[in-house]
Amino acid sequence: MPSAPRMSKRLSQAPRMSIIMAGDDPQERKRELSLREICADHVKTIATLLMIFGTIACIVVIVLIHKWHFEESRVKEIEACLDVAVIGAGISGSYASWRMRHDAKAIIHLFELRSSAGGRLRTEHFPDYENVKMKAELGALYYFPQRHPLLNRTIHALRLTPEGYYTELFLPKSIHENPLLVKYNRYINLYEMGYWNFLNNVASREGFNFIQDGTPWRSHVSNGNAALLATLDLNTWDYHATLAEGMQELPKTMARQFANSSHRKKRWLHGVYYELVFQQTETVDGTIYNITKSERFCANEVILAISPAALKHIRFIGFDDNTPSLWSLVDAVLDPIPATTAYLLFNESWWSGARPGYEDVITDLPLRRTRYVASGRRKSRDGADVKQAEYGHLFLGASSDFQDVSYFDLFLRHGHGSVVHSECNITRQGLLDLKTQFARLQGLKDANALPDPIGFYAVDWRKPPTYAGWHLWKRGVRWDREAAHLLKPLANDAIYLIGSDICPGSCQLWAEGALRTVESLLESYFPKYYAMPLDGASVADDQLAVGDEVKMPLFN
Repeated sequence: MPSAPRMSKRLSQAPRMSIIMAGDDPQERKRELSLREICADHVKTIATLLMIFGTIACIVVIVLIHKWHFEESRVKEIEACLDVAVIGAGISGSYASWRMRHDAKAIIHLFELRSSAGGRLRTEHFPDYENVKMKAELGALYYFPQRHPLLNRTIHALRLTPEGYYTELFLPKSIHENPLLVKYNRYINLYEMGYWNFLNNVASREGFNFIQDGTPWRSHVSNGNAALLATLDLNTWDYHATLAEGMQELPKTMARQFANSSHRKKRWLHGVYYELVFQQTETVDGTIYNITKSERFCANEVILAISPAALKHIRFIGFDDNTPSLWSLVDAVLDPIPATTAYLLFNESWWSGARPGYEDVITDLPLRRTRYVASGRRKSRDGADVKQAEYGHLFLGASSDFQDVSYFDLFLRHGHGSVVHSECNITRQGLLDLKTQFARLQGLKDANALPDPIGFYAVDWRKPPTYAGWHLWKRGVRWDREAAHLLKPLANDAIYLIGSDICPGSCQLWAEGALRTVESLLESYFPKYYAMPLDGASVADDQLAVGDEVKMPLFN
């Protein structure tokens, strides 16, 4: 039986750095390491190192931000300071640095914890197979070109390749253009109600159960903000697209272009600045371990492009006693949603036709959603023939959130890392249970009729550095007001938050939302960057060949 693709046992040990939040190991969190050690030592662009070297083993987690006023005695210790430190090379951090890359007068560094940019856009490729569509999207699956114009424009500017994304989901359109204006009755705004409370008053029990069982994610039918959840629009009448290169290629390309345009220089300290202290870490088989060494950097302005849930693990020192913590500000208005995504790789088919009978299934089982992704012939090695049985069949095995996530604890306990690559090295009973659920979804009465998977690929978004799959606005929150406030949550400090999690409305569930928050930040606080056009994307939103894309085949 051919072995499944997997990560190497240990990445190279070149001393390189990047960024992220603290608390990878619960025991290490107790050490409360100071974030102020982050400043002057390595004023080289981390993003440049990140792109030059394909793998990063020694990386850093941000653990503290220390606010300083200029002191002559510290000039020798910290000689140069960054103009802007962008922390996190996910979609929002990569986009922010990419938008600012042409400023030859500014020192801007992009920091990232992992060995590659991406954040919650994570693509696992299968190079052993001939079909390039054999890729597992562990993060964002697709986008809507017509409803996500900023993302669509950026993809064209980067010369990436959109392709059709097949889905059979069929849900109604949004009930209102501005859900914050929708009222349940004369006295109650819809955003003040819980979704369950709303449905209990307008739908029968049968209708409620139908909505609950037919929605891909349980968080979308939780008792959260009714104005948000009632207006989530996943309508398949609009064209779905993904990237032929994989969705992760979007932030990777932006980070690479930013690194290639980096201008290296020094800027002397002045006024108020922030020391950023990073705990150096090591990544082995997808698991992040703390090591003793820490690194310092200094910045005049700090953009935190990280998951709001990660703010809980950053210490802030030197701020006014009356300054609220960033964690308390986001915790008051956002609910973190636990989530996991898993893929199964088989080398045998159990159906008679070219493709399985059920290709995209939503269920009330813990698997929640399964989807047939693609099949591909294994590449021959040393000229040897490849047998038909050595085809690979890749399934989105689960896309789960809320209480369903705990079901996968058995399969995800291969370490403290967030990503699992394995050959299904789990108990026989656990494997049988997984096959039983999968067989029921495929209309098979006997789980033994289903072959054993040869690969299991999953991401647990509850783990560091994200600590959550995504966030939803809490019940009673006017997200239009809170989103603007969270961009610059501390009135007297040049510390900013970006990311889809704080995008006002349902855009917080899409990559488009991450880009929107960056544009809002640039418009409000970095206007010279906001005025810079996207390269190669001056064409109007309605002229981006969306019609041509729709003609592409919707099946993989």
